[in-house]
Amino acid sequence: MTRIISLKQFNIERPEKILYHLSISNETDLFNNIKGKKLKSFLRKSNEVLEKNNIEWKYEELTEKKFLEWLPYYKGKMEEHDHNILATEEWYREEILKGFNIKALFFYQNGKMVGSGIMAFKDDMVSLAFKATDRITVSHVSYGSLGSIIDFLRLKLICKEGNIKNVITRSRNAFGVFNTTDYLDLRLRFGYTIRPNLDAPVLSDVPVNDEGFAFFYGLQNGELSLYALLSKDINEEEFFNKKNFFSSEIQFKKICY
Repeated sequence: MTRIISLKQFNIERPEKILYHLSISNETDLFNNIKGKKLKSFLRKSNEVLEKNNIEWKYEELTEKKFLEWLPYYKGKMEEHDHNILATEEWYREEILKGFNIKALFFYQNGKMVGSGIMAFKDDMVSLAFKATDRITVSHVSYGSLGSIIDFLRLKLICKEGNIKNVITRSRNAFGVFNTTDYLDLRLRFGYTIRPNLDAPVLSDVPVNDEGFAFFYGLQNGELSLYALLSKDINEEEFFNKKNFFSSEIQFKKICY
């Protein structure tokens, strides 16, 4: 059973969801935003990595028929990773009614789908709606995952659409619980800025994982900070030696319960 920790003792509130925002217009912008030489080096060799692993990719308009054909793959990956299923037939139809143009990036290894990324375009805004991938090893270098390649190629293809694009994606706000600390680390290394999702509730508590910790963005006196909430039983020095630190302009704070 997930343990819930009250944040009232710290005078902190937690936005249930957060937004990641990135403005890009060309590949120079894209690479300038990326933090970390190892990540940049790996991404520059994306095509070589995919070819070495016999992975091909397609970028295409996503018709409703193709979306429905993709849904079983997405649902299977979400269940495998114990994530919420947010992509539905209703979502697709609502986005089309709102005037969005839906596109997809599909990855195949030996003819079998192993990864995907769905994007919704409207005017100067692009929503990175969904991503689903197999757990396969494509490289042993730092950040050398299929997921990071999908994130990179989506942004690269967005640049080719022309003009400045405001890229938006969302997630639940409890890292190490609903999603991984690596997920957040990669988003920040791509240069996204973070802000609360104003359409979601602001809560006075946060869940922690079985190890007794969670990272989250919290509001204290109106100021947004990235918090690491740890059990007092955790050895801080050993813990932070194992956890990635994040490239972020937002202040980082540690609190214990």
